[in-house]
Amino acid sequence: MVGWHDILCVLMSGHCAVIKCSSSDGILIPAAIEALQGFVGKLDLVDRVEFVSGQLGSLDAVIATGSANSNRYFEYYFRALPKVLRSQRTSAAVLLGTETDDELRALGADVFNYYGMGCRSVTKLFLPTGFDLDRLFAVWVDWAHVANNNKYANNYDYHKAVWLLNQYQLIENGFVLLKQDDGWFSPVGTLYYDFYDDLSDVGQAVEQHADSIQCIATSDRDALGMLASPIVALGQTQCPAPWEYADGIDTLSFLLALSSSPVAR
Repeated sequence: MVGWHDILCVLMSGHCAVIKCSSSDGILIPAAIEALQGFVGKLDLVDRVEFVSGQLGSLDAVIATGSANSNRYFEYYFRALPKVLRSQRTSAAVLLGTETDDELRALGADVFNYYGMGCRSVTKLFLPTGFDLDRLFAVWVDWAHVANNNKYANNYDYHKAVWLLNQYQLIENGFVLLKQDDGWFSPVGTLYYDFYDDLSDVGQAVEQHADSIQCIATSDRDALGMLASPIVALGQTQCPAPWEYADGIDTLSFLLALSSSPVAR
C-alpha cells in the first residue's frame, strides 16, 4: 500500500491520479480504489484515477517513493515538475527498561506486522544497558507464524548463515535474528539493536540519521521530548492518523498549491 495516503490526498484535493504501483504491490491499491468508490457513492472516482504500467505520459506534478538511487533518477527525469520525492526510511523503538509485558508485546506489532517491511516497521532497537532480551522473546511468541512465510524464512536463514560465517554474535528465537549493530535498516527476518547508557546518546544517533527515520516508538513520550522525529506509543507505528504526513511533508498543502486547477466536483 505504498503511496495510499498520497493517493487519498490527490483525490481529496480534486486532482486526477495517474498511478504507477510498486512492482511488489500491484493488487491492493486498485482494490482499495474500488472499495473507496463504494464508500463515496455518487462521486465517481474512477474517472479521476488511471493506472499505468509502462512509461508515464503528461503530468502536472509528481509524488514518488524510492531508494536513494531511484530518487536521483526521479530528480533528473521530473526536473521540470513540482514534486515530492520520498526516500527510504525506517522506524526505531527506544526502550527505557520500565516497560510492562503488555507494552513489549505491543512492540511486537511494530516489528512483525507486514513482515517488517515498510517505513513504519521498527528495524532498530535502543535498549538501556543490561536490558534482558529474553523479555522480548517471551512476549513475542505469538509472532512465530511469520516464519511460515517462505520469503521471510529464506531471509532469516540466509542472514543467519552469512552472519554466523562472519562470526557475528547473534541472538535468535527461530523467527527473528537480533544483531547488535549501529545500522538502522535491518533486513527482513532480523532486528538491529544497540545499548545506551544515557538518552542523550540516543538523541545524537537520531539526530545523525534524522533523514532516514519515519517515527520512534517508546513507552514514555515525554522522556524523548528532545527528539525531533515523530514519537508514538509502542504498538502504534503502523497506525498513523490521516493528518500524520509521511516524512513530515504536508502533501495536501503541496497539492492545493499547484497552479493547475483542480477537477470540478
